[in-house]
Amino acid sequence: MTSSGAGNPRDQAQVAAASGAGSGSGSGPSDQDLSPQESRKVAGEMAQALQEITRGEQTASMLEANLTALESKLDALLASIDSAAGGVEVPEKGAPKS
Repeated sequence: MTSSGAGNPRDQAQVAAASGAGSGSGSGPSDQDLSPQESRKVAGEMAQALQEITRGEQTASMLEANLTALESKLDALLASIDSAAGGVEVPEKGAPKS
């Protein structure tokens, strides 16, 4: 993916902040220390990093939704097994028989 995400106002603000626009409170070199070429390179790298973070967050959300669906299916399966057993308790392994 080669787009910089500059269409989204939030992304524009993040790229501007990453490239040093606005307050110079960052811990890296200031705009005065970087050549225009270096500044553009840093801004591009930051934009790419933000895109990767966004993709990672989307993947995490998708995985969480899939795990939630799986948990629901497992709960339903366990409930059907419990009802099919008719309330008969199955002793755990290693439990003494009475």
